[in-house]
Amino acid sequence: MHNNLSRIFVTGASGFIGSYLHKIISQSGYDVICIYNVHAINNSTPSIKCNLQHESLYDQFIKFKPDTIIHCAGLNPSALIKQDDSMFYQFNRDATLNLANQFLKYCESNQNKNKKKFLNLSTYEIYGNIKDLNGFNESSSTNPLNAYADSKAQAVNEIEQLVSNSVDFINVICTNNYGPGQSNDKLIPVVFNKLIKNQKIIIKGDGSSQRTWTFVKDTCEGIIQALKNGKHKRYHLSANNQISVIGVIKAIHDILKSQNFVATDSARLTWHEANNNPIFKIDSSWSEKELNWTAKTPFSMGLKHTLEYLKKQRDE
Repeated sequence: MHNNLSRIFVTGASGFIGSYLHKIISQSGYDVICIYNVHAINNSTPSIKCNLQHESLYDQFIKFKPDTIIHCAGLNPSALIKQDDSMFYQFNRDATLNLANQFLKYCESNQNKNKKKFLNLSTYEIYGNIKDLNGFNESSSTNPLNAYADSKAQAVNEIEQLVSNSVDFINVICTNNYGPGQSNDKLIPVVFNKLIKNQKIIIKGDGSSQRTWTFVKDTCEGIIQALKNGKHKRYHLSANNQISVIGVIKAIHDILKSQNFVATDSARLTWHEANNNPIFKIDSSWSEKELNWTAKTPFSMGLKHTLEYLKKQRDE
């Protein structure tokens, strides 16, 4: 990273992407301070407890003088906790804009020769169902299909309206991420646990819904490139693979079968309810050139790494 990005505040550093990103930038020798609301990442990392929806970090900005904010914190849909739509707007829109505006206030009142950066991490679900096979590009309009995606889309659109000579506001749009350390309620860990227990896997719709799967290490490397090379723009990070839910399940089953972890010739599936099987897809070709980044991990390789991690976790 450039020297003017030496002190970095990271929100959501105890989460899936945030924890991986925190590890990479800490090992690179940069000053990292984590912002948390519920769980601090560890005792050795400087941390600040703050409710981003309501509290101001301005005094902490004055004290620690961060050059960069990486905003990974947010509320994702989960089967593990009860959620209502208002929670998505509170965590994903209101908290993001409060943080961005407080950082803008700090940057404009403490200007120096180095331009600061605020990076907001978001999801390709903000665009909704694809309109053509090429997917959405960085200038596409948002068209979210649910409250979660709408809350993220509103944050992205509002941040793009913030203009300052002292700070670049960057939106990084990700696809489905996967890898070691992902929450147990996400597709790959769920399928793994169901298969090794020979339990039925519940499929919503007909399983043809397609997603893009990007390995978490590749995404984090893309975020770092966006900090190095990004300007006041929107950037896409994608492995550019389109795999259906059924395809993911089959791939997991085949790997476990080859390793004698499962004995059945196919996964046991049960169909839950019909849905419209949306296809989410983004075109990252422009961003790859701008950021000098590309996803390096094939899905088959990333999936094997992930399953090895899940097997070790199971044995502990």
